[in-house]
Amino acid sequence: MLRGHEMCASCIFVASCSGAMFAQGSLQLMAALLKLAPRIFVELPDQPWLQHVYDHFGTARVFLQAATKLTGKQWNFLGPLVMSEWYGRRELWLLEEEPPLAAPILSAPGCLREAVFPCLLPAVGGRTIAAEPAKLEVSDELKFFWHRPSWAAVEEQSADPETVRIFLNGCFDLMHVGHFNALRQAKRLFFQQGYKKVVMLAGIHSDEAITRQKGPPMMSDNERVAVLEATKWVDEFVTHLPYVSMSSQMADALRVRWICHGDDMPICKDGDGMYSDAIEHGRFQMLKRTEGISTTQIIERLLRQQGLGSGCEAEAMETALATTQRLGQFAAPADPEQGVKLLTSAKHVVYVPGIFDLVHPGHVSILQHAAKLGDYLLVGLYSDETVRQHRGTPPVLTMLERAMAVPTSEHTHTDTLDLSFL
Repeated sequence: MLRGHEMCASCIFVASCSGAMFAQGSLQLMAALLKLAPRIFVELPDQPWLQHVYDHFGTARVFLQAATKLTGKQWNFLGPLVMSEWYGRRELWLLEEEPPLAAPILSAPGCLREAVFPCLLPAVGGRTIAAEPAKLEVSDELKFFWHRPSWAAVEEQSADPETVRIFLNGCFDLMHVGHFNALRQAKRLFFQQGYKKVVMLAGIHSDEAITRQKGPPMMSDNERVAVLEATKWVDEFVTHLPYVSMSSQMADALRVRWICHGDDMPICKDGDGMYSDAIEHGRFQMLKRTEGISTTQIIERLLRQQGLGSGCEAEAMETALATTQRLGQFAAPADPEQGVKLLTSAKHVVYVPGIFDLVHPGHVSILQHAAKLGDYLLVGLYSDETVRQHRGTPPVLTMLERAMAVPTSEHTHTDTLDLSFL
C-alpha cells in the first residue's frame, strides 16, 4: 500500500480492522489511514469491529467525521456510494481533501444487492452516442431502439471498405465469460480478415421478450444494458429487442454487414430459426460457443449453494476453461491497433480490490468512477478460498472466471489475483 502511495498522487485504499478492536481503536486507525492520501475510498466491511462502531457512533458518517477531525484537515464526504447486505452490512465511502465531486456516484440505501442501477449509464469511453436513441421499426414484429452515433457517422462507416459493421444479439443475463468471449471473438475475427475498423452493435432482448420465450431474466433491462454498455468490445447497442428472426432486412436497417452468434442456434416461438433468414442471404457468421459456462449453469450453482440444486452435491460443477492465452486475450485492447498501457507509464494509479462475482451495475459504477481518479485502474481479486473463509460460502464464479470478466470493462487496465482480506 505504501509503495503504491509513494508512486502516485491518487490511490484507493480499503480500510478494515481486526474484530478485536473496539470503537476508539478503530477511530484512531481510520485517522491514521486518512493521512496516507488526499483521496481515499473507505470500505466498512461486515466484521465484528463494525458493530462496535455503529453501537458507539450510530452511523458510518459520524464515525468517519470523528476520524477526520483527528487528522486536523478538512475532508469532503461522498457516500455511501454502495450499501450492501448481500454478504452482511457493508458500506463504501469516498473522502477527499479536494473540492467535492459534482454528484453522488450511487446511493442505494436498503438495497439487497450491492447496487441498484436505476437507468442506463451515460455514454463513456471513446463512443459518441446520441442522447436520444433512434426508434426503428423493421416490421410489425421487429421494433427496437438503436443507441448510435450520428447518422452521418454511421453512413461514413458503411461506405468505408476498410470498416465493417457487425451485430451480435443475446439476453446477456448474468453476463459471464461466455457472453464476453462471443463479443471478443466476433470483433477479433473481422480484424483478422484485414479490416482496419470493426464496429460492434450488441443487441439485447427485452425483459418482456425473454419472459415470453423462456421465463423471466434474473436481471432487469437496465441492469443488463448497463453491464453490456461498459464492455470494451461494444461500440453501439440495440435495446428492447424482440425474440424474433434477426433478418437481413434488420441488418440493412442497422447498416451492418454481418449478424453473428454462437453455434448454439436459438429457435423462435414460431418454430423458425432466429438466423435462418440471415443464413439464407449470406449475412450470418457463426462463432464457437465457450464451453463450461452459461446463465443456466450459473443459476444451477446458485441453487446448489442454497441446497436446492439437482444432482449429487459432490458432483463437480463444470467451469469455463481459463488458460494464460485466454486471460491474455481478454486483457488485450478491443482494437489491436491500440497500444497496451503500461503500469510503469502511469502517473496516477487507482487500485480497487474486491470479489467481483457476477458482474452487475454496481461493479460497473465503481470501476467507471474509480477510473476517473487516475490514468491506470488496477483491480485486485480475492481468491475463492479467501472469500469462503470470510463469507462462509465461495463465490458463484471461480477466481479465473472472475479474472476473465474484470478486464472486459473498458475502464480497467489489468487485474491481480489471489488477494487476502485486510
